[in-house]
Amino acid sequence: GVIDTMGRAFLPELMEAFLERDAAHTAGSTISAMLTYLLMAAVLFFRPQGLFPPRGR
Repeated sequence: GVIDTMGRAFLPELMEAFLERDAAHTAGSTISAMLTYLLMAAVLFFRPQGLFPPRGR
């Protein structure tokens, strides 16, 4: 929830530095919808056992 909301609020404006306004808003809203999944993939990449692994293993 928070990642998606923050991405929708700030990502299009940040992308305006690199792209035209219409393209930045289109790409920003598309990428912000994927931010939750990108965060989950990053966590699994850096911590394959997960954030809270079971004890005793």
